[in-house]
Amino acid sequence: MSNIPAAENVMTFKFLDHTNGKYSDSQVFWSFKNNGVDEVHSIADAPAYDMPANSSGRMYFYLEAPDSKYYDFIEHTIGP
Repeated sequence: MSNIPAAENVMTFKFLDHTNGKYSDSQVFWSFKNNGVDEVHSIADAPAYDMPANSSGRMYFYLEAPDSKYYDFIEHTIGP
């Protein structure tokens, strides 16, 4: 059985810390901003996100702090 929560919106994203122990889950952050939604969390606080439909989105991932210079992102389109 999966430990990914069922989506109430469109799709659930599950975040995994694959830093091989260099950073704890409380030091790995994700952020999503789109259409009035503005979320920033560590994966210790929010290991999954129930993504709403959006025509163009970008989700950022940070190491150490939400304003760190160490980051990456994914771009996506999530339709209803």
